Parts: sequence; C-alpha cells; structure tokens
Amino acid sequence: MALWGSNDNITTFGTIAVSGTTVTGTGTTFTTDVSVGQVIRVGARGGVGTYYGDAVITAVASNTSLTIDTTDGLSATS
Repeated sequence: MALWGSNDNITTFGTIAVSGTTVTGTGTTFTTDVSVGQVIRVGARGGVGTYYGDAVITAVASNTSLTIDTTDGLSATS
C-alpha cells in the first residue's frame, strides 16, 4: 500500500454482511481480491452510496468469508 500519491483502491463485486468481526460475502472473491492487513471499506462504492466505515482484514477464510480486527470503525447502521 502506497503512503503518498498513489491510488491503491481495489474495486470488487459482491455484497457483504457484517456480524461481529465476521464478514460474509455473496458473489465475492476474497481469496484473490484481498489479503490480511488490507482495509475493507464498507458501504461506499466509487463514492456513490452510504459509507459505513473501514476495518482492517485479519484473516481470509474463503471467497465468501473473512475476519476484521474490530467493528469500532463502522457505524451502527451498517
């Protein structure tokens, strides 16, 4: 991830649901699209729509399941 002047955003397809620190995806490909230590942005896509917050990915179990460090950075309505 670049710290200055580079856009490292990765746009992927699918829908997610967050329950505790577990993120469950539908139509997602987590194993090829994300990795541990990256930040997942919940709710916003291309700057359009509602933004609920960001969380750090701590584990990727499958194409449809990953774990985040905490939900503290997510709004209660996500």
